[in-house]
Amino acid sequence: SKEEDKNNFLAIKENIKKFNLNNVLTLNKIIDNINSIDDIIKDIWGGESQKIGFIKMDIEGYEMLALNGAINTIKNHRPILAISIYHNVSQFFGAKIFLENLDLGYNFRVVKLSVFHPSDEIYLLAIPNGD
Repeated sequence: SKEEDKNNFLAIKENIKKFNLNNVLTLNKIIDNINSIDDIIKDIWGGESQKIGFIKMDIEGYEMLALNGAINTIKNHRPILAISIYHNVSQFFGAKIFLENLDLGYNFRVVKLSVFHPSDEIYLLAIPNGD
């Protein structure tokens, strides 16, 4: 989990501890052209990574950049993905096409998590088909 707001990040860590979620890794790193998800995973586990089962992205319009930097992680682990797609048109229409082009057998759903604004908190859920 990458959370810019320090209070939110601390709340995430407290909930992980409270609910004894030993299989959740929190990272407070910037994901950009230098720090991709693939690089971060490689740095943490040295190429011998544990199973990555879920990735959630809501990074204010940089989701496509992050997806590009997570191709190896997505291909190797086929995690469930929750990708925010409401920040701009290119991600709204491009995220599903990007993931479909990887040809990894994902099923897709679009969900809206907010009832307060018609265009906020819209996510693309990508769920891998069973093996």
